[in-house]
Amino acid sequence: MDEIIKTLKDANFDVDGTLERFAGNFLLLNKFLVKFLDDKSYEGFKNAIAANDYQAAEATIHTLKGVAGNLGLTDLFNISNDILTQIRQGTPENVPAKIPALDSEYSRVIAVIEKVK
Repeated sequence: MDEIIKTLKDANFDVDGTLERFAGNFLLLNKFLVKFLDDKSYEGFKNAIAANDYQAAEATIHTLKGVAGNLGLTDLFNISNDILTQIRQGTPENVPAKIPALDSEYSRVIAVIEKVK
């Protein structure tokens, strides 16, 4: 368990804050991290952007942001929040420039979770 926590912390996951939200239950945290692998909000966001459907993009990136925040996926939360802010401020033309960072961070998070599950 200590090695997994170190790996998560080294990946900039907010393990301490997340464990606090999960009443210190590491097994529950691990269960939800693994469950994140099946979350469809990232895929839904990518599909919405491809279709230029910013209403659906807003809903899916909001979900991704919330899940990332609850699981302590700090960097993914920050990028998702930035994209959500752009959409809500009526500047969706700024979103495409942010997608490479989202893609990279999402892939990194998935790789870390796959490593520790």
